[in-house]
Amino acid sequence: MKYFLKYYCGAWVYLFLLPAYIACSQPESAANTELHYQLTAPIIHTMPESLSEISGIASLLGRANTFYAVQDEDGKIYMVDVAAETTTSYTFNKDGDYEDISIFKEWIYVLKSDGVLFRMNKNLKDDTDRLASFEIKNMVPEGEYEGLYINEADSIIYLLCKHCKTAENKKDKGLIYRLKITNDNRLEKMQEVIYEINDNKAHNWHPAAMSKHPLMGNWFILSSVNNILCVYDTDWQWKASYPLHPSVFNQPEGICFNAAGDMFISNEGSKTKKGNILFFKYE
Repeated sequence: MKYFLKYYCGAWVYLFLLPAYIACSQPESAANTELHYQLTAPIIHTMPESLSEISGIASLLGRANTFYAVQDEDGKIYMVDVAAETTTSYTFNKDGDYEDISIFKEWIYVLKSDGVLFRMNKNLKDDTDRLASFEIKNMVPEGEYEGLYINEADSIIYLLCKHCKTAENKKDKGLIYRLKITNDNRLEKMQEVIYEINDNKAHNWHPAAMSKHPLMGNWFILSSVNNILCVYDTDWQWKASYPLHPSVFNQPEGICFNAAGDMFISNEGSKTKKGNILFFKYE
């Protein structure tokens, strides 16, 4: 009888503690959200030599295989058709450090690393030698900027800062500046977003790109230095982090989604690897 009671009670304790044990033994990211992507098995689209330094990318709605892209050194916009394996470039400014690109209605916006924006019409023509661009300065504080995303639903520009002083000046905080696009295409400053870096406090947090998921509404932020993909909810609360294996992600610098929720991440090349755009099916 004593043996039976001991066994019976032990079984109940085991069953009671098992869910907690499983929850604690799982990675924190798996317990917080479901990613919907197989990060180790992308379709790889290799870029030409001109896009070895590819940084930001933006998908062109209605044309599933076509992207706008910029690279770190040239003042050019590249239209990339990954299905036809063709690339066309358009000069919009002198050489510089250009980090990201985004589309808003009939306009293309390009972000320079110092926070300067360039705006031009997205109707690119093959016979255009140089695009007419409008330079937008002094909208954000001095700093080093890496990511650009424009949400058409609310006409807000999000500028991801890699090295900026936050209001609280803490290393475990990230900073995003916001600008409102008015009906006459002027930009108005809004309250910045300060987000928690959370589980990356012990790492080098160098955000490289950001985008908003069209179906889930979550924010995705890439950190290229330590190869991490972080997911935040609509209120900028951290949900999960996913390590990106260096064999697949040489140097992730750009991220975007299409309307179906498929994810694309661009990688800069190196001496031994070419730049590429990785395709991840939304599952």
